[in-house]
Amino acid sequence: MSDGVPPGAPEPLEGIMPGTAGITVPPRAPGPLPVGTNGGKASAAGALGVYTRLLALGAKPALTWYGKDGRTELSGKVASNHLAKIAGYLADDIWVAPGETVRLDLPAHWKQVLWGLGALLAGTVVSLGRGGQPATVLVTATPRQLSAYPDTAPRSWADGSAERAAADSSAEERASAQSTPAPATEILALDLAPLTFAWSGPPLPPAVHDASAEVLGAPDQLLDSSLHEASNFAFWHERGALTPVEEGTNAPAVHQNGQEENVNPTAGRSGSMPLGQRAGRRADRFITDSGRNEVSRLLLLSPTPAQALAAAAWQLGRGSLVVVECDAHPTDPQTIAQIEGAKIARPAPR
Repeated sequence: MSDGVPPGAPEPLEGIMPGTAGITVPPRAPGPLPVGTNGGKASAAGALGVYTRLLALGAKPALTWYGKDGRTELSGKVASNHLAKIAGYLADDIWVAPGETVRLDLPAHWKQVLWGLGALLAGTVVSLGRGGQPATVLVTATPRQLSAYPDTAPRSWADGSAERAAADSSAEERASAQSTPAPATEILALDLAPLTFAWSGPPLPPAVHDASAEVLGAPDQLLDSSLHEASNFAFWHERGALTPVEEGTNAPAVHQNGQEENVNPTAGRSGSMPLGQRAGRRADRFITDSGRNEVSRLLLLSPTPAQALAAAAWQLGRGSLVVVECDAHPTDPQTIAQIEGAKIARPAPR
């Protein structure tokens, strides 16, 4: 188990917020963000509401992911630290302006979710997949494939570096790219290994940022709480509603079909995942909304990248989310739900 350690992000300082002792805050930074007893709802407050809710959760689990690397749990404190770093890195290091597009060429993964939410917190328009309209920033886990497409290269490749990199890339890498990537001004390489402080794959093509390493230098706290207003958070939030599945019924597992997803995500292929026998014990780990006394820890099975980001935008503003990649994890989903104190849910019909 990797206990929520990002690609190397350090733990935020306990109880320290911008404007308090020990922290030097730029003039543009606001005071401490308001955090209520239950974090409130994110629907009205946008990505900032999700960030605030995560701060309120503290050490309680926020996002738990069962995948090929095992079980990864991120507490509210760790997840909010991730979001603040990503938002600050995009705004201050990559110089992405509010309203510009960040495209995520990533599989469904807990890092994909965090980078999507962090980009929304930075006020960007988040889209998914490799093709589509040009983007200011492309975040990808397969940067070597991009070198096969000179038109994808950032402006700094105008000296012919892209063509040389394309010649160096293998035929297998070029063949594995399913479609021509959309052009992007900046390309960020993200290593999806659970415990990594830098890109661990083959040498990166020229002018590609090692986002896994560079993001670590960003502040641990959010320094500008106004940027999020320019994002397309509402687009993702309204598509992320989850409906709990009644016990004794079949919970649908949405399997990824390998196709790329555009900014307008649609539901992937659906199948049925039989529920297993109830676990012999219940876990007393329910997180409830104290105002409405409702269970707010939900479990989603094998989402597509769009469904994972949308569900996180919706659910993390009101509770916590467990994601199980059924193809990568052999444990029965109902058993996991009982252990996690979660309710299996499916994307709500639209």
